[in-house]
Amino acid sequence: MTARDVLKFSDEDSYKNRIAFYQKRTGLTDAIQTGIGQLNGITIALGVMDFQFMGGSMGSVVGEKITRLIEYATIASMPLIIVCSSGGARMQEGTLSLMQMAKISSVFSIQLSVNLSEFSP
Repeated sequence: MTARDVLKFSDEDSYKNRIAFYQKRTGLTDAIQTGIGQLNGITIALGVMDFQFMGGSMGSVVGEKITRLIEYATIASMPLIIVCSSGGARMQEGTLSLMQMAKISSVFSIQLSVNLSEFSP
């Protein structure tokens, strides 16, 4: 998944060029890496934000990846760990980035309502 410049944001450099710069600089496609792994023998869903990629700002890609991670963890009844290192919403994406917070809050609310208390290693 990679970010798109739907607003045709213009500053000293285009949003598309900024994304390409940070992708090359960090080796990441965006400000978060997500996956499934093992921690002390327990399968977990993990998301780690990287401040080195545009200040860890949340755009549509970061929001979508976090949403999908939470949904997967909920369906699979696995623990979820998210390491947040963010400068907030990505201004180059306008309201699209702001809506990511609402989307994540909504799916996280669903995750919290599911009884995962029976989990035991």
